[in-house]
Amino acid sequence: MGRASGERLQQRMSLHHPRAVASAAAGFPARLVIRDVLYLWQPVLHQPCTARRALLDDLLRSGDRLLVPAAWPSMAGEAFQQALRGI
Repeated sequence: MGRASGERLQQRMSLHHPRAVASAAAGFPARLVIRDVLYLWQPVLHQPCTARRALLDDLLRSGDRLLVPAAWPSMAGEAFQQALRGI
């Protein structure tokens, strides 16, 4: 798919004519990345992140236009520490 480009995405979002949309989709394909579930018929924010991730894994599978990134909960502490060092 290539690198993410906000500029290309903005160009695609402004299109309305079906032919223009199809042409842009073919030339600059996009994927929806879903990392968390916040609402599922009702708010689920009160649930722990691991429970919300289980909901997401049960609901969706990555495909051509959809990406559900792998979860590494055992590495969360390490990632948090690296983020703190970067501040």
